[in-house]
Amino acid sequence: MTTPAAAAPEPPTPSFGAAIDGFADYNSQSTCDPSEKPGAKDFRSLMLATYPVSSNLGIIRACNVGGTSEHKEGRAFDWGLNYNDANQRDIASTAINWLLKTDEHGNACALARRFGLMYFIWNKQIWGSYRSPNGSCATAGWKAYTGSNPHTDHIHLSWAWPGARQQTTWWTSPLPSNQPPKGYLDTADCESVGGWSQDVDTAGSPNDVHLYFDGPAGDAAATSVALTADQYREDLCGALGSCEHAYEVASPLSLHDGQEHSVYAYGIDTSGGANSQLTNSPKSFRCEPNVPSGVLRHVTSQDVFATWGFSYFWDVMPVSDAELQNHDPGDDVVPAPVLAKSDDGSPAVYLIDGDVKRHIPSPAVMDAWGFDWNSIEVWQAADLAALEQGPDVRARPVLIQASGPGVYLLDDDWGAPPGTGGGTGGGGGGGGSWASGGAGGADETGGVAGSNSAEGGSGVGPGTRVLSDDSGCSCSTAGKQSQAPSGLLWFALAGVSVALTRRRRTR
Repeated sequence: MTTPAAAAPEPPTPSFGAAIDGFADYNSQSTCDPSEKPGAKDFRSLMLATYPVSSNLGIIRACNVGGTSEHKEGRAFDWGLNYNDANQRDIASTAINWLLKTDEHGNACALARRFGLMYFIWNKQIWGSYRSPNGSCATAGWKAYTGSNPHTDHIHLSWAWPGARQQTTWWTSPLPSNQPPKGYLDTADCESVGGWSQDVDTAGSPNDVHLYFDGPAGDAAATSVALTADQYREDLCGALGSCEHAYEVASPLSLHDGQEHSVYAYGIDTSGGANSQLTNSPKSFRCEPNVPSGVLRHVTSQDVFATWGFSYFWDVMPVSDAELQNHDPGDDVVPAPVLAKSDDGSPAVYLIDGDVKRHIPSPAVMDAWGFDWNSIEVWQAADLAALEQGPDVRARPVLIQASGPGVYLLDDDWGAPPGTGGGTGGGGGGGGSWASGGAGGADETGGVAGSNSAEGGSGVGPGTRVLSDDSGCSCSTAGKQSQAPSGLLWFALAGVSVALTRRRRTR
């Protein structure tokens, strides 16, 4: 019988030398001693810890129940897995392949031998070590099982006496060494970069992932981003035994320049052991500068840029001078974002943008802009109502820069005369260093053009924490997170219960 490759992870496995046990003989039940033997108990603990969705259907059976069975000697385990459930079927396939695969020393059925397994039954098939030649175990040792129970709701495993007593090399060889993380870089395109990672030594907890853009780890020219892989993803629940191991960031706009870029992803070992490059890493992507419509709102100084939390790496798209001329000028970006909600209990949260209020339509938008949940002010209802209603805040900040030093936010125009400064955004204060034109690059403005810092700004998908980057900036607060107050709802999502625990990107 050939079992397919599966998405489920393998159990943590020790490092072994070439010496190995022989194939277990058939040791039929000859006494009745229904006490759990240590080999079966330890195997059960390993499987249930690795695959929490599986279940324990028992090791022992009373002497007066049924016919001959190793259960009556405490050396058989019924491991609850449902063949008709795709995720649990994948777990069974992974575990069986793990037991029967050839190891790096050329030992066939290596782990089945090291556990001292005698036979196991699953889905109308039985594998017996005593039938297995020292060859490929993908087919050797298998035959049809014709018993009355088809074993589609559990795997039955029986041990010969040496394995039941923990006298085989799974237990007599050195203890398991620290295992490197596993995972995938699933996507890298013009929308997002994401995948999943799990440290098998701490399988139920999230681990960190480091992304390197335009070079591998160790390349001084690469831009690095440290993330926590703690997003919920439904397809990981059965495969990994827990669900919160995904990571995702929005595609960095600074790399939307029509050139090919690479991204490398590394799983970080939680105990300081060896890190691992994730499967499918590196990936390449090429993104044209797809500039959205809108007016140009000048970001008037480095202080304003920093106060808004914008990032050259995540948020600023390089464009041609001709593209810049395709957009009409709008109000300058106000010096600092002000967030407000009404004291009348209304759930809506607004960005106060000059003399208008702009609805922030969802927690995802709040996070994408990097707005601080704790900075929401409570205004008197009359004061908030007196402000003109402007357009909703866009889903993500998109800034552009041409050959000159000017940096502009692309935004909606709600009819204010161009260049008026937009109330509290007026005039742009502090402006000398970011003149609206002229030659030169962002270096002239104190920006980070050409540097390897990914600090600050937005561009991060909900739920992913960006911890730090390789700039060594002390302003990065690793592990800190901000979230919506528990009583805050969003009226745009009428009737829908929204979990307001998505994390914004920390800086």
